[in-house]
Amino acid sequence: MTLEEMQRSVHANARAHGFWEGCYVPEHAPRLDQFRNLAEVPLVRAEVLKQIPEKVALLHSEVTEILEAYREHPDKCDRDDLFYVGDEWRTREQTVVSPPKPAGIREELADIIIRCGDLAEALGIDLSKAVRQKMDYNATRPFKHGKTC
Repeated sequence: MTLEEMQRSVHANARAHGFWEGCYVPEHAPRLDQFRNLAEVPLVRAEVLKQIPEKVALLHSEVTEILEAYREHPDKCDRDDLFYVGDEWRTREQTVVSPPKPAGIREELADIIIRCGDLAEALGIDLSKAVRQKMDYNATRPFKHGKTC
């Protein structure tokens, strides 16, 4: 799956599950790079822009959950063969739920990417292009970006 396909898929799923309820978001938002300046961006964008604080707070909560996963289970938080069911860790074979809910750092990293894709799609941002541009820029930066830590 490409990043663009993932972005569209997670946004469609978020819409279907009510996470954009009360906020008009077109099924396929126009890409921001299609406009010459922000004055040309449709008014519907204002509705989406109002959602940014809440969506960023939810992203922050997923980042915090990575730290919680590590603190609670440092010996298991990075394993991809374990799933958290109720209050205990189980292997796929021990899990009766299908598909089993992933747990630990991998789940939270996935949630971050999912939330980023959802917001990017709602805003009409080509996340794949944005990531490539940022990676290209980062390649030109000095060692540790000029910092000591």
